[in-house]
Amino acid sequence: MKQIAKYSFGVFFLIFLLLLINPGFGQDTTKVAPPDTVKITSADTTQLVAADTVSQNEKKDKKSKDAFILYVGGNLSDLSVSSNQYSSNGELGYQIGGSYRRGKFLYWGVGAKYNLANYGLHAPGPENDTTSLAVKSIDIPLTVGLDFLFFTSRVFTVRAFGSVVPSFLVGVTDETGLGIVKDDLNSFMVFGQGGVGFDVLFFVIDVGYNFGFQDLLKDKKSTPGQAFVNLGFRF
Repeated sequence: MKQIAKYSFGVFFLIFLLLLINPGFGQDTTKVAPPDTVKITSADTTQLVAADTVSQNEKKDKKSKDAFILYVGGNLSDLSVSSNQYSSNGELGYQIGGSYRRGKFLYWGVGAKYNLANYGLHAPGPENDTTSLAVKSIDIPLTVGLDFLFFTSRVFTVRAFGSVVPSFLVGVTDETGLGIVKDDLNSFMVFGQGGVGFDVLFFVIDVGYNFGFQDLLKDKKSTPGQAFVNLGFRF
């Protein structure tokens, strides 16, 4: 019994000694440590939200197409006048201007142009030759339109448009011999405008008609009308 006790005490002492030397002895080594996780801070979240906002804005900008257009063109202008005051016929003039356009299927635009409208005007009577009344103005077309082929508009498209055109008189040249001066004309006019347009690559062609909502000559029936065609370049 003494030898058994002696051997038992020796084994117990050896195990105790091993535990002191190696604290991990006897632990369960079959457990797998949990994988390292990435902590997301508030700063990271803010950056992700900002990046997503920028991406959404870029997509929105891609949906709205815009263009700058510079153009020149010709026009044919006439006055609807009272037959007992004047006789009138169409005369050729020109315009030069620029505009900004933005949108897709439905688009809007704003522009400015210098417009020289020549009106063939003379007093009643077959003995009078038709001479020109040149009216110079600055026009501000405010436009809305439909781009029917907006998905191919960078290559080719067909448009229809309508505009309200405030017009500011800047000068008059009277070659009619009727003694018409700038003060005889309304210094501010409003026109309506309608037309169609074609875009081919960077070329722009607009064809349309302007019609006045008021008389050009003060106190005289003289409603203006103007057909026009423009050739421009878009950027």
